[in-house]
Amino acid sequence: MVFSEVSGVAFTANPITGLRNEVVIDSTYGLGEALVSGLVTPDHYEILIDRNENVEIRLKKIGEKSIRIIGKSDGGTETLETIDNDKKVEALSDEYIIELAKLAKQVE
Repeated sequence: MVFSEVSGVAFTANPITGLRNEVVIDSTYGLGEALVSGLVTPDHYEILIDRNENVEIRLKKIGEKSIRIIGKSDGGTETLETIDNDKKVEALSDEYIIELAKLAKQVE
């Protein structure tokens, strides 16, 4: 298990609009289990990448991220309530958002 501080999901094409030049990233604190299980409202980002690899964060929606699931050193996971200050703070910096969008397109 990777003991991550932040986890997320990235789409290399916008799954709603189908735009192939738009990367969509959802992120939350802790393991990705809370995100993929629908237990949290994640941060949501839409990033445009043009043919010259110019990157623009087009949309940011900060989710509440009310809980975080963390890995325990002795195995298993633990669910913790996210402190109020962290609920309003982005899980990813702009630098990470841009880097993740570029990496996702490279993997594609």
